[in-house]
Amino acid sequence: MKWLVLLVTFLFNFIFILWLSRYLEMRRNRIRKRVLEIESNEWHEEVVDLHKNKKEDSRFALYSFIWKGLSRVKWIQVLDQRIQLELKKANIMMKSSEFMIFVLISTLVGAFLGVFLADGNIERGLWLGLLSWYVPFIWLKAKKRKRKAALESQLPDMISMTANSLKAGYSLIQSLELLSREMAAPLSEEIQRMLQEMRLGVSTEQALTHFNQRVESKDLDLIITAMLIQRQVGGNLAEILDTIGETIRERIRIKGEIKSLTAQGKMSMMIFMILPIGLGVFLLMTNPEYMSVLFTNPIGWAMLGAAILGQLIGAILIKKIINIEV
Repeated sequence: MKWLVLLVTFLFNFIFILWLSRYLEMRRNRIRKRVLEIESNEWHEEVVDLHKNKKEDSRFALYSFIWKGLSRVKWIQVLDQRIQLELKKANIMMKSSEFMIFVLISTLVGAFLGVFLADGNIERGLWLGLLSWYVPFIWLKAKKRKRKAALESQLPDMISMTANSLKAGYSLIQSLELLSREMAAPLSEEIQRMLQEMRLGVSTEQALTHFNQRVESKDLDLIITAMLIQRQVGGNLAEILDTIGETIRERIRIKGEIKSLTAQGKMSMMIFMILPIGLGVFLLMTNPEYMSVLFTNPIGWAMLGAAILGQLIGAILIKKIINIEV
């Protein structure tokens, strides 16, 4: 019976994730279509079926209304703004209220599994539900990190194309428009978003600052700072970008060397963290009576606490050693 419930829960999560991915993709395509229609001056009321859009947007209408009411509380309002900013950084077409639905479902599923696997122990179910609360945030952080890494890998090409177009006589805005057409995602998407802000009346300086805030990259910060200073005091921006480009390429080369030199340390940290846990699980499965003393005796609890603390201290020290800032 337990395996059946686990299978049903797994299928539910799998179907929910597929539906969520499909929903986000449909929303992203719809937004892109509207933007293209606006830019091509083909926007008419008959293009959009208002009733259909209203029906699609009302899927989370009740929950969004409740979340909007709760967001009047100061700390919830701060949380709402922070979540919305993180969703923008990860390029996830989702409102903060919709993301909290994802968090709520993950928490409820985790709590249900915890109660079921613990044979009705509500306390253990609540602990597993609390841990499941962080799963969507871990997914959001992973998406943001992946997008940032992909964007930073495109910065050298961005600098070269911008500097060459400036030398050819293009203005900065024309160079950015060229990048939005020629560069691949995710950099082209961010530049298009920045250009759309300019078309809506946002100043160039503010649009560049927003672009920098969405990415949070040290390399991009050098580029944006050079552009902002050049717009204020003047100068040869193409020459400045060439210098910054050489700096960024050299930094990428040094990062690659450091990554190869610290690979052994990272592997040691992974083995250091996984080996005790794996050994404990193996002994718990092969000889549960021998391991049960560790979880029932107060001395065993103290030993577990000391072991976990030692693991954390060791992982932090290894990470400090192998994490070299460039």
